[in-house]
Amino acid sequence: MADVSQGPGWWIASDGRWYPPELHPSAQAPPSSQPQGAAPGASAQTTGVAGYPAASSVLYPPGYGPPPGFAPPPGVGFSGVAYGQSPGTAIDPLLHLALAPWWKRLLAILVDWMIIGVAGIIVLVVIGAAGSHSNTSSTSSQSLTPGQATVGFLGLFVLFVIPCMLYFGIMNGSRRGQTVGKMALSIAVRDARTGGPIGFWRGVGRYAMTVLFYLVFLIPYLIDNLSPLWDARRQAWHDKVVRSVVIDADP
Repeated sequence: MADVSQGPGWWIASDGRWYPPELHPSAQAPPSSQPQGAAPGASAQTTGVAGYPAASSVLYPPGYGPPPGFAPPPGVGFSGVAYGQSPGTAIDPLLHLALAPWWKRLLAILVDWMIIGVAGIIVLVVIGAAGSHSNTSSTSSQSLTPGQATVGFLGLFVLFVIPCMLYFGIMNGSRRGQTVGKMALSIAVRDARTGGPIGFWRGVGRYAMTVLFYLVFLIPYLIDNLSPLWDARRQAWHDKVVRSVVIDADP
């Protein structure tokens, strides 16, 4: 304190004496220790002009900022901070969970089809070996008629589809909502309204819709698999039918 001003920022109090800027009431800093009841891990903010946090010390999630029309005092700024989420992460507007990106869904289904394909090849080899053994006991061979070939193809198709329905129905409908491929990519199927598991029968229906789209000249199947790229909730057509979404467990 002094009887006359000692430089810029000095102010005169009611007692008629001059005080330095750091002693002005509006510039008093709050305690540096973490306030009682603050969230664990929260740190004290640096104080700036007139007790406001210093520039870039007020943190908002990406895409968010101060309320509309709010203008901080000079020297005070706001910056964003990522809360454990990658840039571009889409949040479901209803469940408030991170949605799985399309590329993760693609890789997950490729992993599942590799597993199913290997299992299918093993089954076909066993069936082929059994058929070859039975043919060796026959002295004559007969060519298949078109009708027999069609029946044989449908039989193989059903033999392939039923195990797939069981696989996807059980795994996607489980409490985890994950097939082996989804486990590898950390994504899961969830009910689009509650965020809970979809159950076995809806898991079966979800896969059955993809088979139906595939049988209708293949084009609907392609659109179905690409539709998460432009859908607001990143749902494919088969997701919309059974009311499911695919979330990202590790955004």
